Amino acid sequence: MPWLGLRHAGKYVSKTPEYVRAHIIAGDIPAYRPTDQPNARWIIHTDDLDAWVRSWPSYRDAAQRALDGAAK
Repeated sequence: MPWLGLRHAGKYVSKTPEYVRAHIIAGDIPAYRPTDQPNARWIIHTDDLDAWVRSWPSYRDAAQRALDGAAK
């Protein structure tokens, strides 16, 4: 199941479909519409979702930045 609609893409990354849609529109997630119709549904490849999730900062990175900021 490499291609997902918004609802399943949201479930795949534990976010709402609206959140995923906002990031598609912002250009953070590559997505495609199989037709030229303006209301066509978005489809997202799982590889693109995986890459997007890997781009998120980890909790360890965030904690380290917080500690670095406190040391200044």
